[in-house]
Amino acid sequence: MKYIYLAAILSTSTLAVAGDQAVNCRMADQAVKLYGEHQASCYSNNPYPMPNVQLSQYVAEQSSQSAVLRSFNYPFPASCVVQLNYYRTIQQQTQVCDYTPAAHFYSSQLNYPVYATIYTSDSTDRDGTIVKTEWLSAGNVIGTAKSYSFIPQTKPASLTLKVTDNQGYSDTVKVY
Repeated sequence: MKYIYLAAILSTSTLAVAGDQAVNCRMADQAVKLYGEHQASCYSNNPYPMPNVQLSQYVAEQSSQSAVLRSFNYPFPASCVVQLNYYRTIQQQTQVCDYTPAAHFYSSQLNYPVYATIYTSDSTDRDGTIVKTEWLSAGNVIGTAKSYSFIPQTKPASLTLKVTDNQGYSDTVKVY
C-alpha cells in the first residue's frame, strides 16, 4: 500500500502589526472641484410593478460628482442617482501627511517533508510601495526576500522584519 504525503501547514496566524504613522505633516493648497448648485433630475429605478418616477430637486454645491435624489411623497419611496454638472473650483488648505509603511507578517509551519517555519511579509504602505524587505538577526541582514524560512537546526537567535517604502521611511516589527 502506498501512502502519499503532502506538505501540511499546521498553523497560520498574523503575529504583529505596526507602523502606518503620519509623518512630515504640512498644510498645502489643494484644488477642490465642486459640483451641483443646480436643479437635478433623474428617473427612479423601481422594481416591477411599481412605476418609475421622475425625481427633481435642487442640489447645493458639493465635492462629490453624483447625488442621490430621494422622495417619500409617493405611496412608495423612490430614489435615483444623478451625475452633477461641474460648478467651480476652489483652493482649500488641507493637511497633507506622508505615512510610514506598516510592517506585517504571518507565519506558517510545515511538517512534511521536513519541519520548517516560514515567515512571510504582507507589509503595506498607504501612500506608496514597499521597495525593500529585510529579515534581521542581531542587527544583521539575513534575508531580503518576501519570505524567510528555517528548520529548527538553523533557527536564528532573534528575528526582526524591516520594510522600507519608496519615500525612504521604514518600519520594523520584532518576530521573536
